[in-house]
Amino acid sequence: MSETTERTRVLFILPSLKRAGAEIQTIDLVNGLADEKFEKHLLCFEHETDLLNKIDSNSVVFHHTPRSVKFDWVLACKIGDIIDRYKIEVVHCSLMIALFWGWLGIRHAKKNPPLIAAIHTTTNRNRRADLFDLFVYQWLLRDCSKVVFVCEAQKQYWEQRFPFLMFKSVCIHNGIDTNWFKKKTDNATIKSSFGLPVNNSIVVTQIAAFRPEKGHLILLEAFKLLRNELKDIHLIMAGDGPLKDNVAAKTAEWGLTDCVHLPGSLKDVRPLLSISSTTVIASTAVETFSMAMLESLAMGVPVIATNLGGAREAVIPNKTGYLVKPNDIESLVSALRECLGGNEGNMLGSNGRERVELYFTRKRMLDRYMSLLIDVANQKRSPFQSLTASRNVLRNFFIGLKNKFH
Repeated sequence: MSETTERTRVLFILPSLKRAGAEIQTIDLVNGLADEKFEKHLLCFEHETDLLNKIDSNSVVFHHTPRSVKFDWVLACKIGDIIDRYKIEVVHCSLMIALFWGWLGIRHAKKNPPLIAAIHTTTNRNRRADLFDLFVYQWLLRDCSKVVFVCEAQKQYWEQRFPFLMFKSVCIHNGIDTNWFKKKTDNATIKSSFGLPVNNSIVVTQIAAFRPEKGHLILLEAFKLLRNELKDIHLIMAGDGPLKDNVAAKTAEWGLTDCVHLPGSLKDVRPLLSISSTTVIASTAVETFSMAMLESLAMGVPVIATNLGGAREAVIPNKTGYLVKPNDIESLVSALRECLGGNEGNMLGSNGRERVELYFTRKRMLDRYMSLLIDVANQKRSPFQSLTASRNVLRNFFIGLKNKFH
């Protein structure tokens, strides 16, 4: 057991530092853990470093070891070297591919630290990802001391898929700094910066990467229908991604270029949220517990979200926003009409901020994580346990392949 006077040494493994929800949440977690209790290391193995400046270099040791090929086994050796050199006591992996390399890294290390996996997905994008869960990742999860889920709905979903998780899973909701997410007051200046009329403009916002599952075209079509009723309404879709040009083309085709705005990725979303009447999460799959959802609610902006993952744990119908079915344009139009057409916006926004302050704060997340990391660090595993776990993972993996193809 670690001495109480010593700091617990933790290695966090994150695939990349691209600007996305899981990455932002992990960096916020690493930065926020108490320096007097933890020696913090963060390792990334992809080339994207968009969020590098967000890492607190005074308290976090950053290791960037980009892999040269997809299956770069040298990466596992490098992770093992870091574990031994810094006497790492816990390895925490965010996202499944990080778990894969973290598990291999421990196999290459002389030390045998316990492993924590943080899962940020619920339903997968495709069948291929489902098969990887079945034949690869579930066996790695069996070797973890704990598996962290970011909302209760996600935890229940994974426990139904793999019942063994019930004995090692824990829910720690994503949390945000509510002191940071407060509305700005210079709305006229902000609206002007986005190319909006200063007065009498209603703003609907979507903050999401332009990927197929984020539902940009569904929201755009709903907005086109609503535009016939509310002439002073504007839609701002903030973000970048492979489908952005498609959305821009459809915007032009439908004659909406004067009221649909695509400002790209924003380093600070608070100005945009300050002028927003509602935020829409139009995702059709994958969504688990959206950071954009929490940020909007913390800013007092009601949220309209598809009923996926843990959205219903934060978006309470008619109290903090509205839930709609995925891919349902009519229900989305109805929710937008309800949210924008009356005087409920302020009440919904106030309730939303109150809910975040009660359940989804950064402090609450950090307190739960600090207890978890210390508890897991004190659960030392013997080399025999490690050897047995490795053997079982490999044996079950090949048995799964045999059963699948014979």
